[in-house]
Amino acid sequence: MNEKRMSTLVKIDGNIEIPVLLRKGRPPRWPIRSMKPGDSFFTIDRNAKQAVSYAKRKGIGKFIARVVHEDGVKGYRVWRVE
Repeated sequence: MNEKRMSTLVKIDGNIEIPVLLRKGRPPRWPIRSMKPGDSFFTIDRNAKQAVSYAKRKGIGKFIARVVHEDGVKGYRVWRVE
């Protein structure tokens, strides 16, 4: 296309804010990034110790997972300790 025809098809705007990019992909499996020392979460997922390993690999903080029974349900509680 020549330049004259192109300018009639496209309007150039200035000072337009770039929208915030929304996170794509699946949501995080564990809420470890938003946890502060002393926070914990309970889950029945037996892979909860993966959250502890992930946090250690990524340098997010120190976490501990334990098997617990809450309201008659066997599960896992993960605490952020640092």
